[in-house]
Amino acid sequence: VGLMMCMSKNLWNTGKIVTMDSGVSVAKGILAMREKGVFGQSLVKPRGHGWPVLVIGNYIDEYFEIGYCETLEQIVDGVKFFIHCQKEDKYVTKIMSC
Repeated sequence: VGLMMCMSKNLWNTGKIVTMDSGVSVAKGILAMREKGVFGQSLVKPRGHGWPVLVIGNYIDEYFEIGYCETLEQIVDGVKFFIHCQKEDKYVTKIMSC
């Protein structure tokens, strides 16, 4: 979270969007940036430490059919965020945005 906040500090209160990789603390960092007036989006992986706790990642991987896409909605601490999912032949893309 600290790295995400440090890197986005010049953008606070601008309403701009920051796009990141899954190597950062995704869920908590995106929500923290939102509190500072910066929107974030990032690739997320269910097995990583940045995955939102209440989102069922295994369900997405196992039960979505190839070519299917859906946006899941979640609310944490009163803030709505989204997980945009698309299943491909060998990979399921998941992008969190807030």
